[in-house]
Amino acid sequence: MAKTSPMFRFIFINLVLALPLVPTMGQQSDSIPGRRAQSIAVGIDLAPFIIRTYDDSRTGLCVSGRYGLRDKIFGVAELGYENVDFSNNQTVTKNETDLTAYQYAHTSNGSFLRAGLDFNFFKPYDEPYNKDFVGVGFRYGYAYQEQQSPAFIIGNGYWNDYSGGGGSSSVNSHWIEVVFALRTELFRNFYAGWSMRGKMLVHSGHTGVMEPYAIPGYGKNNGNLTVGFTYSLEYQIPFGKRQ
Repeated sequence: MAKTSPMFRFIFINLVLALPLVPTMGQQSDSIPGRRAQSIAVGIDLAPFIIRTYDDSRTGLCVSGRYGLRDKIFGVAELGYENVDFSNNQTVTKNETDLTAYQYAHTSNGSFLRAGLDFNFFKPYDEPYNKDFVGVGFRYGYAYQEQQSPAFIIGNGYWNDYSGGGGSSSVNSHWIEVVFALRTELFRNFYAGWSMRGKMLVHSGHTGVMEPYAIPGYGKNNGNLTVGFTYSLEYQIPFGKRQ
């Protein structure tokens, strides 16, 4: 009986071992349970445009980037700016002879950065095809802005009016956020989502006497606690697979 060559045995053994893989040759790797596309997503927040419809003194823009660190953990960075330009006329009457009128203008230009992590409640190994997100996140926020009050007038019905102007001052602000977010895939690699955010102002230092009317990325400066929202559109850029 003729002996088979070592090369023939090598080819035969590898063909036998490869037979179980043949049914999956034409399938995408996402069909294998436990595998998900590694990706980077870029997006834009529509909330500043919504705010503009009812507060035309504020103009802003925010873009975001998201990277999947693990199947359920995402690193997130959000970068943007906000400009404020408004004037206010207010009259306060205590009695017939005590009339006080306030007229002032306020401008502010600043940018901000928010960075943190998102944690998905979905279990990718149980639902390998589900790309939606329902979860919580945490952010650290920092903003830098330049503000000034170009002119103000305090009118009085009894004493003479007082007028003046405030010079430019800089403000550095720090805060933290707790985020609850939803995100779903509208079309292939296109996502829409929204989030509610509880924000706590940690520090807001300024070189002048004027408190900021609004802090970029944080919102109106009404206290150390506030609530914000985002409504974002994202495009996901898949660039690889991982187990």
